Amino acid sequence: MSLLLRKAIELQDAFKEDMKEILGSDALACPKVTQVVKDGVPEFNACAVRRVFVKWAENLLEACPDLLTSKAFLQFVRAKAEISNNFFFKSTVQKSTHKIVIDTICYLIEVAKYNLADQTRRKEFVFNIYDLLRCKVKRNSPTEIVDLLRKMEGTKVTKNGHKFEVLRVKNRFKTNNRDLLINFRYGDVLVGEAQLCMDDANVSKLTKHNYEFCHYIYELERSLFGPTLELMMQYEDYQRPDISVSFEAEDLVDARGNQAIDHS
Repeated sequence: MSLLLRKAIELQDAFKEDMKEILGSDALACPKVTQVVKDGVPEFNACAVRRVFVKWAENLLEACPDLLTSKAFLQFVRAKAEISNNFFFKSTVQKSTHKIVIDTICYLIEVAKYNLADQTRRKEFVFNIYDLLRCKVKRNSPTEIVDLLRKMEGTKVTKNGHKFEVLRVKNRFKTNNRDLLINFRYGDVLVGEAQLCMDDANVSKLTKHNYEFCHYIYELERSLFGPTLELMMQYEDYQRPDISVSFEAEDLVDARGNQAIDHS
C-alpha cells in the first residue's frame, strides 16, 4: 500500500502534464492521497488513506463473502461501536476515528489474503483501487468524448516516457454521470482513472444540486460503515484535517508485482 501511494505522489506532476497533453489543457488531474511533512518525516493525509482502506475492504468483502463470518469482521463490528462511543459519549481515552478504522480494516485485509477453509492464497486478493492517479475533462458532445477515447487508445508511451494502455471503459452516458469512465495503465505499476464528461453548462442549477445531493446520499448508504458512522467520520475529517498517518512496517513489505485490474 505505502509503495503504491508513494509512487502515485512521485508521478503526480508527470501525470498532470501527460494527461493535459492527451486530453487537452483543461484536463484536471489530482492524486487521491496527498503527503505532508511533519518533523521532517513525510506522512500521508489520514482521511484520504482511510477512504482508500475502506474502499479496498468493501471490494474484498464483495468478492469474498465468507469474510463476513470471520473473526476480523466481528472486530470490525465492534469498531463501529467504538466510533459511536467516541462521537456521542467520549467516555474513554480518545483514539482518533482514523486510527480505529485503519487498524480494524488492516486486520480485515490481512485475513482476506487467505481462504478461511484451507489458508491458501486467495486469487481475488488484489489491490483494486484504480484512482490513486485520476483526472477529469469535460466536452460538449459525445463525439468529442469518443475522439478523446480514441486518442487514449492510440497512446502507448506518454510525453514523459511512461507506458500507457487503456484497460477498461465504462459507458455511463445513460446515468446521471453522463461520462465515460476509463481505467488505464500508467507507467510500470499504477492503474489510473479518467472521467470524460459531458459539459453540464446547460443543465439547470436545480438539476445539478439535486443530482449532487442524491449522489451524496447514495455514497453514505453504500458505505461499509453505514450512513450514520460515515457522517461521523466525515465530521472528524472536517474538524481535524491535519491528521496524518505513516506506515511503520513498510520496510518489511515485499515490493513485488504490479497493480492488477479486475475486468468483471
